[in-house]
Amino acid sequence: MQHRFTNLRHPGSLLLLLGCCFWLMPGAALANKGGSEEPPARMTAELFVGNRLPTQDSSGRSERLLRLIQRHDQQPPPGWSEQVARLRPLPPQEQLRAAHQFINQRVRYLDHGNAWQTPREAFARGGVCVEFAVSKMLLLRDAGFNEAALRVVTLRPLPPHGVYHVVLLARLADGTIYVLDSPERAQSADIVPLSAYRERIRPVVWAGWRGGYSSNDLAQTGDFSAYLGRQGRSSAFGPDRTSRFATGDRLVDIAADLRLVRPGEKPLTAAERHRLAQLRRYYHDPIPANGAGLSAAERQKLNGIRARLDLDEWNLRAR
Repeated sequence: MQHRFTNLRHPGSLLLLLGCCFWLMPGAALANKGGSEEPPARMTAELFVGNRLPTQDSSGRSERLLRLIQRHDQQPPPGWSEQVARLRPLPPQEQLRAAHQFINQRVRYLDHGNAWQTPREAFARGGVCVEFAVSKMLLLRDAGFNEAALRVVTLRPLPPHGVYHVVLLARLADGTIYVLDSPERAQSADIVPLSAYRERIRPVVWAGWRGGYSSNDLAQTGDFSAYLGRQGRSSAFGPDRTSRFATGDRLVDIAADLRLVRPGEKPLTAAERHRLAQLRRYYHDPIPANGAGLSAAERQKLNGIRARLDLDEWNLRAR
């Protein structure tokens, strides 16, 4: 392609070309200015290899999972066999999507202090992220999904006073990995490819299944406060830059990741979870189709939060 640039010997022509590139791709220029926007991913395909035996797990999580699986096998929840039969004939990716949607709709979020419940207990009492992840794992396993291609993953918080989080990772035969998250934390109502999952930079305390576990629980290095700010979270390296953007609308603020449903709060109803999924879709992808079911006020609030966070990030990079 060298012949196409033989007429760009005049300095003005070269500057004009560079200016057009910057106008067309401002994100690339900004990324180069501040270096890499995102720290290295810690949730990777390596979590599916290099397993250690459950007996080597000093954290107790592997033993706890084994006991939970045993109790589930002895007493699954009512209607479980019908859901298993519904999932069994589906292709693997559709099994993931169906299990993800069913558990997120069936289990209500409620922190009651009884950790690591079986699906039967979570269906009756409610549960937190670990119950969502384990229930999906067991539903998929019972429906014939390759058990060795599932991992219940515990993520360490990035800010010192943050919260741990648990998700389910599932790997398809072609190597594609999906994240199945709980509804109060999910960035989408659908399953999310691991490459697009925004919390993949968090250290993995434990990634377990019945046959073993793996981990890469090492401290992150470097200042990634800009990345955390872009994701709508407070930074471990500076003051919280997002709390002042809260609108006071509970569902809108949860959708924009400005707050969580915390223990002791009234859990979201099924209608609220459905509304939250709509709000999340529009917040992360504000196309007209995603905003069709939202009110003008909700769209305005979400657009305002996104714009303020983007401006805040721009100012941080410009320093």
